[in-house]
Amino acid sequence: MTGDEPPRGPGGLAFDPTFGPFFWARLVSITGIWIHNITAALVVFQISGSVSLVAAVSVAQFLPQLLLSAWSGAWADRGHMGRQIVLGRLVTAAGSVLLATWIWAVGGVENLPGIWVVIVASTVAGIGFVIGGPAMQSIAPSITRQGEISAAMALNSLTMTVARAIGPLLGGVAAHQLGPAGALMIAGSGSVFFALVGVAIRLPAGPGVGATDGRIRAAVAHVLRDRRLLSLLAGTAAVGLAAEPTMTLAPSFAELWGIPAAAGWLASAFGVGAVLVSALLSRLQRHLSNATITSIGLSLMAFGNVGLALGDEPWIGLSGMGVSGAGMTLALTGITTQIQVSSPRVMLGRIMSLWFMAFLGSRPFAAALLGFTADAFSVPVSLYVTAALTLAAATVCWLALREHRN
Repeated sequence: MTGDEPPRGPGGLAFDPTFGPFFWARLVSITGIWIHNITAALVVFQISGSVSLVAAVSVAQFLPQLLLSAWSGAWADRGHMGRQIVLGRLVTAAGSVLLATWIWAVGGVENLPGIWVVIVASTVAGIGFVIGGPAMQSIAPSITRQGEISAAMALNSLTMTVARAIGPLLGGVAAHQLGPAGALMIAGSGSVFFALVGVAIRLPAGPGVGATDGRIRAAVAHVLRDRRLLSLLAGTAAVGLAAEPTMTLAPSFAELWGIPAAAGWLASAFGVGAVLVSALLSRLQRHLSNATITSIGLSLMAFGNVGLALGDEPWIGLSGMGVSGAGMTLALTGITTQIQVSSPRVMLGRIMSLWFMAFLGSRPFAAALLGFTADAFSVPVSLYVTAALTLAAATVCWLALREHRN
């Protein structure tokens, strides 16, 4: 690549000799992580029959990501981002392979000594994910040309959304056809594949902190002083909130519509919307600022949740989730692009770890909010509350980013 070449859009960047393999391998790896998630949930439910214990597995996987993200971000700024990403994916693979091997060794799920085996394996997978997470989110400037950050962030957002849509579906099919152990081996293989690709393309180290303050609190202080970054992190949390109904409320709508398979349809519709809008993203970025794209994306997520609330018929609810998925791609692309271009390179790993915490940390709170309001009032009320909070975040982001421009 030469500096004289014009910046490419997402379509061109996806086939770049360096970023292209990174993008496709990341998609395979994150899909594998979702295969692990659904398979672990199926195993626990088969053993215990308890929904609460299924939720405990999610907590085991996501808690390390909340507790260790800041440390991982500081490591990314000080160390070698490429090696950190590879190590993280190998640890994630170890969690899946550990559980698969144990199931095979004892002769089946019914012979496992308890759900603690699944919890330990999922915790290992979660630790691996957080080891490489902030580095993976902050390495884009090192493997793209100037002016291509927006395209890179669009592909990153697409990867997460598509993997979230197809991973549980593939996991369910694999667990049924091959058994849980086979599905988990597929999940682990995805992470190993990404690690091998990372080694092959020689992912770079990153800029390093140099003589600057490399502590986590230095990045936190910087964000607190920068209203633009603070509003962008609030917007990131709102994206996590607005995306949660596809998971938490899926069983409720499957029951409402009388179609058991509809629980997976919501996530798939969400992913389809994300894919479709990505084809228009380059054109939107030529005509709209990232601040405007962010606000439009958050607003679409809010309206999509309203559509789901009104979804007495499947086509209405699924259309709402398609709109919400499109909004997630727009919002995450706008937010992460602005964070990448406005953050000092020497603390980008730590700032992206705060992004990581905002995006993941909102998930358990969103699930709790949806569950409480749905039980106390109704499922539509829970969606209206989610939509109102998301619109509020869109307004805050718009005002803060407009003030920054002025």
